Amino acid sequence: MRTNKLASVLETLEMQTLYDTGVGRVMGGFAVAEMFNRDADYIDIELKWGITNDAGSEVHTEQYKLPTPCLDHRPATEIIQDLMDA
Repeated sequence: MRTNKLASVLETLEMQTLYDTGVGRVMGGFAVAEMFNRDADYIDIELKWGITNDAGSEVHTEQYKLPTPCLDHRPATEIIQDLMDA
């Protein structure tokens, strides 16, 4: 269950980033969220987003700490909102 929920959270973070930053409307725009560490208390997430095209690339990297227990109790959209507001 948690694996599916984490996948949903990562996908929601990517989609929200594409929308919020506007890179989803630009050719070569991207957003990729990946888990890079996990323990009983937190999941560490790295988000890379930006634009890559023939003219060059601009990549931004952000890191978030997601409390592991919230995966059991909250929808992905609420989790992402809290991460981005922090």
